[in-house]
Amino acid sequence: MVKTFTGRWNPLLEKTYIDETRKATQVIWLGRIAVLNQYVVRLVTDNDLLCLFKIIGLCTRQCSIDSYDQWNHFADSCYLVRYKNDKQWQREDAENYTLKEFASDKQNDPEFTRQGEFTGNIIISAYDTQRDKRVIIDGIHRATILTNECEKQLRIPNATIYECYGDKVDRIFSCDFCHF
Repeated sequence: MVKTFTGRWNPLLEKTYIDETRKATQVIWLGRIAVLNQYVVRLVTDNDLLCLFKIIGLCTRQCSIDSYDQWNHFADSCYLVRYKNDKQWQREDAENYTLKEFASDKQNDPEFTRQGEFTGNIIISAYDTQRDKRVIIDGIHRATILTNECEKQLRIPNATIYECYGDKVDRIFSCDFCHF
């Protein structure tokens, strides 16, 4: 069962959230990019996204996690943009993994084992306040590794969560929230 996370959240500028998400994923929801003759072209500007956040009432926040208890509490609240039985989001019968389910499936997978220090500690999420669902948008590898390291009582590094939230978050992340 996925639980609600009540960490200590602090304000985050919407622009910072958008910048970090674009940097991390290269392609971001309505702010997707196109490559034209080896040049990256943004189809939606930062200002367009900022206006959209304001119009639909989305807010942004951040939370630092520095303990097993905090991480486990956060991990208990998360779904992923990974789907059970190797399905893709386009399938009507696709079902999102929870972070804990995915981490359990990947605990012996070398791709999900830390090989050194993380190059970044930011994990990007989106939280639908109406559905009470949180989806990790970027940082699935880090989140999976941290979850498994917590289970093994290994020392974990601090993690910072950047999150957008509101009751219309699915208008921005429609593909990521369509199975709830």
